[in-house]
Amino acid sequence: GIFESIESGPSGPEELAFKFALNTINRNRTLLPNTTLTYDIQRINVYDSFEASRKACEQLSLGVAAIFGPSHSSSADAVQSVSSALAVPHIQTRWSHHLTDTKDAGFISLYPDSLSLGRAVLELLSFFSWRSLTVVYEDSS
Repeated sequence: GIFESIESGPSGPEELAFKFALNTINRNRTLLPNTTLTYDIQRINVYDSFEASRKACEQLSLGVAAIFGPSHSSSADAVQSVSSALAVPHIQTRWSHHLTDTKDAGFISLYPDSLSLGRAVLELLSFFSWRSLTVVYEDSS
């Protein structure tokens, strides 16, 4: 996985979730019998898309089956470009307002697309008979 950090400090929530998921899968011998998942963690500066591309290439040289992260838009786009060119799955956790290119079969987003998210909000409004809703969000850029 490729994860952003401001400094080489403690793991962020995405990295912790990534490690937890792989360890959980490895402990459950019925999910992937006779298989142990391993990972390579690379940390990059949050705004350095060149470093993100370089780390993606390093991971690919190790023979990874997929690349997880990063979540910042410029870094994620750089990694997506590398993974698309080499037909390696790229798993992302970030929201994107752009519609995903359906021709890119290697792109996997764990975040719901904006149309599905919008429908869910409308269903909540309708279900609770609300007339208004306030959305609070944080933008890392």
